[in-house]
Amino acid sequence: MQPDVLTGIDPVALAEAVGPDTYEQGVQYARQHMVVRALCKKSGGVLAGTVRGQYGHVYTTTARFSAADGTGPRLPRFLQGECSCPVGVNCKHVVALVLTVTARLAADSSGRVGHGPSVAWEQTLSICR
Repeated sequence: MQPDVLTGIDPVALAEAVGPDTYEQGVQYARQHMVVRALCKKSGGVLAGTVRGQYGHVYTTTARFSAADGTGPRLPRFLQGECSCPVGVNCKHVVALVLTVTARLAADSSGRVGHGPSVAWEQTLSICR
């Protein structure tokens, strides 16, 4: 995984919360572009979205974060994720949502993203800044 994929969150907290197997499955889902839609509520420290799963299922997914306190380089810390999948909490769909959104934000802030047409969820990410 590229180091900049996790820019903007505490990756250790995410991996610890979900466990190594779930984390790796979420990484694979992010790489496979399984996130369909994502919204960020910066004031509430919440990401919400829909993520494709196996067999064509689409799940509603939410990830909650603590706020960075502004006193140093502290990153937002993953607290918990919820999903409409059978696992329900801290699943691979949550990981995929978090990694996809943070990767997109990192790419936007570095200026590496092209100016071509974008997917609807990508347009909503500007409210996360």
